[in-house]
Amino acid sequence: MRIEPEAIDKLKREVDLVALVQAHGVSLKKRGQSWVGVCPFHDDNTPSFTVNLRTNLYHCFGCPQGDNGGNAISFLMKKKGLSFPQAFEELTSAKRRPSKESQKQKTVEDQRAKNRRQKLLGRVVNYYRRCFDEKPATREYLAARGIHDNAAIEAYGAGYCDGSLLTIAPDDPEVLGDLKALGVLTESGRELFSGCVVFPLLDETKTPVGLYGRRLQDGEVNHLYLPGPRRGLVNRSGAAGKVVLCESILDALTLSCHGIQSIPCYGVDGFSDEHVSLLNRKQVTEVIVAFDGDEAGRRGSDAVARQLREGNIATRVCDLPDGQDINSLVVKDGIDKVSEILGFKPIATKPSEATQSSPEATVATYEQTSYGFVLRRANRIYEVKASISSPRITWRTSRQRAIRRSPSRTGAVISESSLPTCKPWGSKPPTTYAASMLRISSTCSVGSRPRLACP
Repeated sequence: MRIEPEAIDKLKREVDLVALVQAHGVSLKKRGQSWVGVCPFHDDNTPSFTVNLRTNLYHCFGCPQGDNGGNAISFLMKKKGLSFPQAFEELTSAKRRPSKESQKQKTVEDQRAKNRRQKLLGRVVNYYRRCFDEKPATREYLAARGIHDNAAIEAYGAGYCDGSLLTIAPDDPEVLGDLKALGVLTESGRELFSGCVVFPLLDETKTPVGLYGRRLQDGEVNHLYLPGPRRGLVNRSGAAGKVVLCESILDALTLSCHGIQSIPCYGVDGFSDEHVSLLNRKQVTEVIVAFDGDEAGRRGSDAVARQLREGNIATRVCDLPDGQDINSLVVKDGIDKVSEILGFKPIATKPSEATQSSPEATVATYEQTSYGFVLRRANRIYEVKASISSPRITWRTSRQRAIRRSPSRTGAVISESSLPTCKPWGSKPPTTYAASMLRISSTCSVGSRPRLACP
């Protein structure tokens, strides 16, 4: 019987040669791109038998020239003394499953790649957040939608994708491959979220596991997510007391700006098991489902409410006016009217005009680092490194975007009294951070961007 050349070539490509060799008693260990072991065809004290996964061929450095390599078919012929048709038939009919060893190795490599990409996604999120602070258009877009409160915007981790990620990413094929595997880059190398305000989706450990993007300029597709199943949530801390479950992130952020606890879904069909788990906790006394006032929103809210009630979660559905969503209602009628529709008053007072018009009025946040601390206040970030010299501590900034001065104007001094009082300091910073001054280092480049370091 004649065997078609195409069938032979196909079999050579598809056979798991590593699994085949291991199944015939040869122990292989991964070394770089190849698998190495003792040759089964001659006395071999030093491993000289290699399998190349890329070519799916084997080679032995100790066998006679001309008989020292081949493919899966030739290996089986030599190992079992079969003819070509017999070897072809055996390989064709066999269930070619990876060996336990190669499967275990693949599992380890997959986990390493997963961890590496998760860290890389965190770096992308941090970069987008810095871009958000540098682009006034992003805050203008949110302000136009009635979203002014900088503390709430910061809590949601808002970022912006201006398409410049590759300018700071290492020129490393593995990094670029990981960015494409994550979906941050398309196959053509374009940033998926270019021109979008971006929000990270976090798991229970507050690690970014997804991204949501909303285009600043409306187009064919305005709402974007990383490819694959939806993972992670936004504003997990909002699951306490009476919680409003909104259809979109911007709806939830609108309510958060006015002190109303809220959690967003991913559209009418975006209610997940993670939402159920988060809302099924004793801190939550009632869930108010407030999807958009249209047919899809009402159908989705009824389905979500039914699922919540089946989990014994106190639930109420709020029917919004036709054609309206939470955000548009707040912009149109004000937060007091929306609070009345939702059935309760805001938990906290709504932001003052000073907060809306002046970034300096926003409460600052403080985060300790291994080298000093980071202060965030509105769109200003102070990243401070410390060098201790008795009896006082001197701080030098490695990155300073707060002062709107030319990069050449180094040596500018900011007195401690000009810094905001930051929580959790209270009324007085801890003594270890009682700096007498902040000074811009002569090596500082104001407004410069950090490199996206490899994991």
